[in-house]
Amino acid sequence: MAGGSTSTSSMQQRLAWAASLAGALAGLLYGYDFGETLSGPWVGAVTGASSAVFGAMIAGSVAERMLSLITPRDRAL
Repeated sequence: MAGGSTSTSSMQQRLAWAASLAGALAGLLYGYDFGETLSGPWVGAVTGASSAVFGAMIAGSVAERMLSLITPRDRAL
């Protein structure tokens, strides 16, 4: 059933991408708020951007790890 594994792989990629996007959005919002509180909108923009990148990396890697743990693997006999 190669078709089933392809659609499962595609679904996993979409879920990992969605988790990365959610992490980036959360990082952007919280990072901007933090930086703006510290020193204004310019620092908020910088901390928001760096927090978005970091949030996307962390959320994406956690999602991929979780999906790899719950996905059945093909085992050779």
